[in-house]
Amino acid sequence: MWAIHTRGPAVSTVLPFKIIAIALVVAAVAFAGCGDDLGNSPDTRGMALPQAKVALKRAGYSVTTTDDGVFGIMVPEHFIVCKQKEINANMVRLDVAKHGC
Repeated sequence: MWAIHTRGPAVSTVLPFKIIAIALVVAAVAFAGCGDDLGNSPDTRGMALPQAKVALKRAGYSVTTTDDGVFGIMVPEHFIVCKQKEINANMVRLDVAKHGC
C-alpha cells in the first residue's frame, strides 16, 4: 500500500506565503503615514492658489508654497493646490502646480 501523509503542506510552500503576508503588512504600515497631513486646516486641494490662501488665512493659518515651475509663481491664478501639509499649528505648506496636478 501507498502511505499517505497528512501533516499539512510542505514548508517550502508555506514559507513564501508567510513572507508575502509580512511584507504586505509592513508596506501597509509604511504607506499609512504617506499623503497629505491636513491637521485641523481647511482642505484646499484642487483650489486655485489665491482662493486657497484666502481660505487658510481666514482660518488663522499662514501659508508657504512650493511649486513645480522654473520661474516660480508669476501668475497665482494659474496654479492649483495639489498637496497640503500642516507644518505646525499656525502654518500650512501648499504644493502647487501650474494648470493642475
